[in-house]
Amino acid sequence: MMLPVIEANRKFAPHGAAAQAPGSTNSVATLLATVPVGNLPFAVAVSPDGTRVYAPSSSSGNVAVIDTATNTVIATVPVGSSPEGVDVTPDGTRVYVANSFSASVSVISTATNTVIATIATGAGSAPFAFGKFITGAAAPPPPPAVTNVPVPTLSAANLGLLALLVALAAAVGSNRRTSRK
Repeated sequence: MMLPVIEANRKFAPHGAAAQAPGSTNSVATLLATVPVGNLPFAVAVSPDGTRVYAPSSSSGNVAVIDTATNTVIATVPVGSSPEGVDVTPDGTRVYVANSFSASVSVISTATNTVIATIATGAGSAPFAFGKFITGAAAPPPPPAVTNVPVPTLSAANLGLLALLVALAAAVGSNRRTSRK
């Protein structure tokens, strides 16, 4: 299958779909090139620096790594069965691929273009993802505002009175139990 490379900030479109440049009044963008990839490319992800495109092939079980400067496949990385979702980490060091039919997520190192981990998602699951599903770490929430909450305390006199009431209640309860016998 050929993956079209279109003008409009060099966007890649799976399944031969046409794309429109943001703000463009044209209904179809200009085709720049096509890149041969595996069968049924389902989705693509672009590295943060724009130098690589990762195109999983749903029926071939691999991910084509495309160099955007030359529009050529520089690596084909075998992953799980039916990869149907792909995303690149914000720092560009890892690619995560959702493998729908093998109930797993493959982790690809972008330095070596090899799978460095496979994460099982559980029997009967079918991981699937559209669009950007990895984002940078959000800023931590601000710490809660410090509020001085008054804590009730007992004075020595009130503490003595409380002890006396507890003792009296215990004695009354004891007398009730013995008087019923």
